[in-house]
Amino acid sequence: MCTIDKMLIKGIRSFSPDNQNVVEFYKPLTLIVGHNGAGKTTIIECLKQACTGELPPNTRNGQSFIHDPKVAGETEVKAQIKLRFRTATSQPVVVIRTFQLTQKKNALQFKTLDQTLQTFNRDTGQKQALSYRCADIDRIVPSLMGVSKAILENVIFVHQEDSNWPLSDGQTLKKKFDDIFAATKYTKALQEMRKLRTEKTAEVKEFRLRLEHLKTHKDHSTKLKSEIADGQEKDRNYMTQINELDQQAQAFQQTLDEMNVKLTAIADYGDELKQLKTRHEMTAKQNADAFVKLQKAGLAEDLDSTPEEFRTWLESMDEQMVELRRKLGLTERNILSKKQLIEANKAQFTRDVKNQGRLAADADNHARNLTERDRFMRRIAAQTGIMQLPGNDGNLSSGVVAAFHEALSNKQEALKQSLQQLKDSNRKQDDEVGRLIEQVSTESSSVANGLQMKQQQTKQRERQIQQLRGQVEGCAVSRAMLDDINAQEAACKANAERVQDKLQRMNLDAEVAKHQTALDELQRKASALRQERDKLTLAAEGTTRLRIKNQEILAKEEQVRALLASNRTKLDNLLGTRGKELPQPDRLKVVAEQAVARKKTELQGRGSELQQMQGKAASNEGVLRDTRAELNLKKDEMEDLRHQLSQGLARVYGQVEHQEDPNVASQQIDDQRAEHVGRLQRVKALALHLNHNKTFAQSHHRCCTCDRALNPATELAPFIRKQEEDISTIPQKQRALEATVQESQTKLAVIKRLQPLWLRLQSLRDNYIPALQRKADSLEADTTHNSQRLEELQAEYALLEHEFQEGQKVQTQVVWQADQLHRDVQERKQEVDHLRVSSAASNAQRSVGDVDNDLDTVEADKAAEERAKDELLRRQGRLRGEIATANDEWAKVREEKLRASNLAQQRSTLETRITDLESECSSLQQQLQQDSAKREPLDAKKRQYLSERDAQRADARRRESESETQLRDIHNLSNQLANRNQPIQEYISQNKADALQRLTADLDACKKRQDKLEAEVQALEAERADQDVNIKTHDETQRQLNDCLSYKLGKQTEEELGRSIDQVTAQIGDVGDQEAIVAQFKRAEGEKQDVVQQQNMMLGSLATIREGVHRAQRDLASPNYRDIDLRYRKQLIELKTTEMANSDLDKYHKALEKALLAFHTTKMSDINKIIKELWQKTYRNQDIDYIQVKADAESGQRSYNYRVVMISGGADLDMRGRCSAGQKVLACLIIRLALAETFCLNCGILALDEPTTNLDAENSASLAEALRNIMMTRREQENFQLVIITHDERFAHMIGTREHADHLWRITKDDNQHSHIAQEDLLE
Repeated sequence: MCTIDKMLIKGIRSFSPDNQNVVEFYKPLTLIVGHNGAGKTTIIECLKQACTGELPPNTRNGQSFIHDPKVAGETEVKAQIKLRFRTATSQPVVVIRTFQLTQKKNALQFKTLDQTLQTFNRDTGQKQALSYRCADIDRIVPSLMGVSKAILENVIFVHQEDSNWPLSDGQTLKKKFDDIFAATKYTKALQEMRKLRTEKTAEVKEFRLRLEHLKTHKDHSTKLKSEIADGQEKDRNYMTQINELDQQAQAFQQTLDEMNVKLTAIADYGDELKQLKTRHEMTAKQNADAFVKLQKAGLAEDLDSTPEEFRTWLESMDEQMVELRRKLGLTERNILSKKQLIEANKAQFTRDVKNQGRLAADADNHARNLTERDRFMRRIAAQTGIMQLPGNDGNLSSGVVAAFHEALSNKQEALKQSLQQLKDSNRKQDDEVGRLIEQVSTESSSVANGLQMKQQQTKQRERQIQQLRGQVEGCAVSRAMLDDINAQEAACKANAERVQDKLQRMNLDAEVAKHQTALDELQRKASALRQERDKLTLAAEGTTRLRIKNQEILAKEEQVRALLASNRTKLDNLLGTRGKELPQPDRLKVVAEQAVARKKTELQGRGSELQQMQGKAASNEGVLRDTRAELNLKKDEMEDLRHQLSQGLARVYGQVEHQEDPNVASQQIDDQRAEHVGRLQRVKALALHLNHNKTFAQSHHRCCTCDRALNPATELAPFIRKQEEDISTIPQKQRALEATVQESQTKLAVIKRLQPLWLRLQSLRDNYIPALQRKADSLEADTTHNSQRLEELQAEYALLEHEFQEGQKVQTQVVWQADQLHRDVQERKQEVDHLRVSSAASNAQRSVGDVDNDLDTVEADKAAEERAKDELLRRQGRLRGEIATANDEWAKVREEKLRASNLAQQRSTLETRITDLESECSSLQQQLQQDSAKREPLDAKKRQYLSERDAQRADARRRESESETQLRDIHNLSNQLANRNQPIQEYISQNKADALQRLTADLDACKKRQDKLEAEVQALEAERADQDVNIKTHDETQRQLNDCLSYKLGKQTEEELGRSIDQVTAQIGDVGDQEAIVAQFKRAEGEKQDVVQQQNMMLGSLATIREGVHRAQRDLASPNYRDIDLRYRKQLIELKTTEMANSDLDKYHKALEKALLAFHTTKMSDINKIIKELWQKTYRNQDIDYIQVKADAESGQRSYNYRVVMISGGADLDMRGRCSAGQKVLACLIIRLALAETFCLNCGILALDEPTTNLDAENSASLAEALRNIMMTRREQENFQLVIITHDERFAHMIGTREHADHLWRITKDDNQHSHIAQEDLLE
């Protein structure tokens, strides 16, 4: 049985963190008293926190629960609660909870530290300590104490602020009672069971549908596997035939490639031959023109030399030309160098002229500065008289200037020393006077402080005297007053003894016990009758259930008829019973399953036909798609060839519109090239002729064309100049014509490369594309016909699929439901037969009405006994109230007597203290007069010293100011002289006078160098003109040698081209006949196209077959068919296990619901019985008969709403809002006592915090009497402990007789406002 033994408190609320306060709990009663604010409630807060881990209300997350660090003068306070208790198995356990409160910068931080449980090992007897998390220890401690956490919080350890929770609002009250009854978790369990049962019922229906659905998928999966095997076999056969056709097509392609090589070779040889002939003709013509030109120039006799000799002469000429050009370049570089030197010399001359002007200006400024400085020095010397300067003739020498500077500096230093000496003297005088003033001030302050302290002491003692005199006036007690109080005490004592004797003589306790024995006997009879009635009720329930089952059978049969009638049309469509009777309900499911199977077979047959047509259509579409793709490729190839030809010819013609046939274009370009070659030969001949005319005129002074004489003086030079002009235009024309001929040859090469493209373009345009277009048109017609047939089959399949799905819906929604209803009817018919047999066996017993009559008689007798007992309890309560009132009056008189004795003793002490204080005040007044006489001479002396110090400071400031003015004037004159002398010293230090002389000499030398360089440039210019004439002569000779060499090389090229033409003509004959090769090429290409067409048709059929196999594999791999056999088996197992679990849930739900109802009814009856008894014993007024807790069940739920009602004159009234504060406190205490009696079987602890709050004296006495009676009735219970915490010591003495307790605990506060717990003996 659980009990609490001892508790240690440290650092909680007002309990000091440095001291450990221990309180011990006794059995059956522990009293804790103390004044308001002493820390009593902290005891129950610590008990609750140690057992449940809950902090008191309004503690700001524990911050105000711990001793404040600011009060303790620390930054951190650690607190601890240590509770020792014995568990329900009498095992000692110590729970330790440690906390910490830290003062941060701006806030307090609360932290929970160790949470420890200490136990003793029963085997070894050693102490064991285990640390836990807060949540774990909060759960473990209530379980060790044998009660729930809700009982600990709301019944056993209730905080004073929460003590009136039974009269709180409905929602709070419901939560409290639900926690006490632990109803929330059981209600949630019932809800979860109902919810789970509903979910499982829905799952059973869903699992049945899934099972049927999986069976359908399983059958379809078998069919798909068969289709995949057939398709793979066809795939292998088609691939063998396609490979054979592919080998034939490769053989034809190899033959075509060989013939294409021969045709390309013939075309290349033809183009090469044509080009060779063109080049041979052009070269021969060029050579003839060149020979004519050389003859006219008179160089024909030089042609006997070989090309190597001409090259040797040209190399010799090249070396001479290089040397001449090298000398010319050297001369030009010398000219350029000399010109650059001339320009640099001019720039230097300009810079020197500018520098000369700047230095001349600096010399003029230097002269002016010397004159101004000397004038300023003479003025300073005249003003200050520091030294005598020379006369006014000429500038002052540097020595005189330096001596003047030194004299001025000496004067300034002398003034500084004089000023410093003056300041030192004034500071010493001021320090001496200040020392005297400080000495006098110290003496005066000492006297003033003594006066102030004695005045304060005098005032303090006068206030104490006034306070003590007021206390003396309040302690007015005489001897007559004491005698009167003694007489009152004796009368009150006699009255209390008289009322107590009256109660004992009436012997009401025996009468109450007699009536209680009769009530217990009647209660046993009532219980036996109720058991008999329950048995009879069960028998009567069998008849009722029989009637209900028959009604259910009729209702189920009506549901079957209504279901079939409402779905008659759907059933007729499925079963084909239009105009006929439907099968009976027991055969309806079998017939429907057969009809659905027929629909499924028909649907599968039509699906196979649809798949075959889809395969055929897909095959045609594949071939058509391949044909169209090939046709588009050929068209794209033709367009690409046309585009390539167009681009190639556009490059040839240089424009977009041109001839498409390359042969025609080749002929046109060849004609143009021949024309340009002729023009080029004529230009070359003209060049030779003009050179010959020029040479002939120069040597013979005659024109070689007309043989006319040329006058050397007037006609020869213009004639030669005209010939040279004409010759100069020849190279440009020759280059233009050569570029045109080269461009023509390039165009011919481009056209040659385009000829194979032209042949391929003609083949595609005339043969391949028309044949493919005819094949595509035929395939499109077949595809259109297949599409129409496919649409018809798809419509028929969709209709059959809809009928099959509707049949499945009818089967699941109508047939299965009708079959289930039919089975339910059969099951209920079997139950009816069983109930009829049971009802026949129980007809011999007596009726429930007879038992109810006997039970009503017993209940009436029980009510009469309860009324008699209640009347006795009221009489007993009134007498006990009178006893309590008499005891209260007796206690008040005793307290008054003790208070009067204390006041008389206190008055004597106060009068003695007043006399002592008056003598101290007289002594202090005398000392004040003496100190005032000492202070006046010191103040006068201090004022004299202050006046003297002010006069001295004014004179010192005046003299220091005059010296500082003289020093400042000398310092300013020195700075001005230094500023005037600075530019003079800079001019001298930079040596600018010598620089001006050197610059003038440099200007003369620069002018001479300029004249010399200009003469050298003129000589170099004449030398360069002679070198230009020599170079032109060598150029003319070199051109003539090049012409001869070109003619010799041209003749060699002409001979080589002739040999190449003969060789190419022989190669063309070796290749073969071009027309025969072209005919063979076209024949082989047609045969290849036939093979490729057969191959494409077979590939289209193969694609359709593979698409069907792939579709079947994709369907088989879809989630619907993956692991279908395993899923079907698992689904069947899941359905059966879910049905069994659902049945078990139904049984558990009914059993738990019945047990909860019985438990709640029994407990509420016990609680209200105890509440009624305690109220009638405790409450002393007659306006309320008794109170009880009402539990109103919520509609349709196993949940209750609670309220506290008072019974007054047979009427039930809600106490909330109608009762007084005292009635509210008393009702809440009684309800807690009743809850403790009912629920605390293993834990007999009950703590009451300030139970007499708002109670009058009579009700307080009744409460004390009721608590004493509870202790008397439970004195045999080993674990009963009542803890009373109160400030009402009278109530404590009324309840705490020596029969129940020997000691009480008193809580007080010391001078530091720390709470202390002390044990006191309990006096009678």
